[in-house]
Amino acid sequence: MLFRSGADLYNRYLDEYMIADDAGLNLMVNEHHQTATCLDVAAPLSLAILARQTSKGELCILGNPVANRGDPLRIAEEMAMVDCISRGRLSAGFVRGVPYEIFAANTNPTQTVERLWEGIDLIQKAWTSHDEPFNFEGKFTQRRSVNIWPRPYQDPHPPIWITGSSDFAGISRAAARGFVFATFLQPYEKVRQLFDAYR
Repeated sequence: MLFRSGADLYNRYLDEYMIADDAGLNLMVNEHHQTATCLDVAAPLSLAILARQTSKGELCILGNPVANRGDPLRIAEEMAMVDCISRGRLSAGFVRGVPYEIFAANTNPTQTVERLWEGIDLIQKAWTSHDEPFNFEGKFTQRRSVNIWPRPYQDPHPPIWITGSSDFAGISRAAARGFVFATFLQPYEKVRQLFDAYR
């Protein structure tokens, strides 16, 4: 009967998000794969539901594992759609993913940082290119013609969040681009170092 427990939990959590929205709280979703510690394996789906069923709180997806998903353009489209449905309440958070998900995604663990930043570059360009389709020739993604619809509701695009725990070069890169930085489950002194680097 585990599948029934999953069904009950999904619906309970969505109800709780709606209660939080009614109370004036902002909402955050994330995703993990092949683990019992997080049931949300498709955070963009949860976010799309919440974009339509809530109306007050900001919506943040802080678990969109660009490095482990096959197509950054699909992520760009999904987030643009959610931003439109929510009428501009989206903050799009991109993550590299956690180690145990690398094997599930069949990705090379030595390339996740490069895949993350290339994916973010493509997503931002897809959100902000309005004049004509463009060509993208990256190391991991090649597209002859990029022209996504819809565009995001927010102009030029939703705020971008990024997580980190040890990559100080990545933190500097995020800060230089004006991204919001977040970290989780780190000791106090480490958190201080990370945010000092971000500042």
